[in-house]
Amino acid sequence: MGLTAGWEETIMERQAFKRLGAQARLKNKSCKGSILILCAFLMPLFLFMAGAAVDAGRAFVCKAEISKACSIAAEEASKEFSIDFAQQHGTVSLDVKAFNEAASGYFYSNILPKE
Repeated sequence: MGLTAGWEETIMERQAFKRLGAQARLKNKSCKGSILILCAFLMPLFLFMAGAAVDAGRAFVCKAEISKACSIAAEEASKEFSIDFAQQHGTVSLDVKAFNEAASGYFYSNILPKE
C-alpha cells in the first residue's frame, strides 16, 4: 500500500503543477509580444547611438588631419620671412603673396583628399 500511495501522490503533484503552469500561461498571455514592442522602441535609440559614435570618431580624425596640415603649412610658410633683413633692421619684411602661396600650397598638399 505504501508504494502505490507514493505513486498516487507524485501523479497528483504533477497534475497540480500542470494546472498551475496553465494558469501562469494564461496570466502571461497578455504580455506576449512585449519584447517585440520594446525592441521596436529601443532599436532607433541604439542606431542613433551607433551613428553618433561613428560620427564623433570621424570628427576627431578630421580634426587631427586639419591640425597636422595647418602645423606643417605654418612651419613652411614661416620660412618666407627674411631673417637677415629682420636682424639688420629690427623688423620683419614679408612678401605677403609668397607667404600666402606657401601656406596654402603646403596646407592643400598635406590634407588628404577623400575618395
